[in-house]
Amino acid sequence: MGVIFVAGVHAVGKTTACEKASRSLKIPYYTASGLIRSEKESAISKVGKGVADIVGNQELLIRGVKRVFEQSKSGKIILDGHFTLLKTDGTVETIPEEVFSALELDAIVVFYDEPISIAERLAERDSTNADPVDIEHHQCREMDSAHSIADKLNIPIKKLKAFDDDGFLKLIHKCITHGK
Repeated sequence: MGVIFVAGVHAVGKTTACEKASRSLKIPYYTASGLIRSEKESAISKVGKGVADIVGNQELLIRGVKRVFEQSKSGKIILDGHFTLLKTDGTVETIPEEVFSALELDAIVVFYDEPISIAERLAERDSTNADPVDIEHHQCREMDSAHSIADKLNIPIKKLKAFDDDGFLKLIHKCITHGK
């Protein structure tokens, strides 16, 4: 379809990088949570990062991506999302492969960082007291799932350090000018 999927745990710099690339390259950028909300306002909890209805939300995401892609004149979109989600009970759940297959991804970019740095940003941004050990566990699950999906769907994947905006911009430019 033309979806460049950008993943990583919360507070790893995805949004910052995606916004800059979108402005610079004139390619539409969406967040998974924003598309889900636009499909059904009550799909995402407004308190915290926990997700109650992961399966239902993914169906809304697929519908939302197809809708915005049909409206895209560039033939590509940047989608900021996750391969794993933190449930309301604090456990990590992997999003099924079928979701990513239905999204017809062209490429995957996964941002990562030191768990202590992520915890500090979460504390500053969201006033949460996240445990770096939990963040490390979640980040490992996110990365493992990203690589598994890339292998199964035979699409390219690139891992970038948090806030490597220049590296990200070069990757996105390559995706939109040279295909996968």
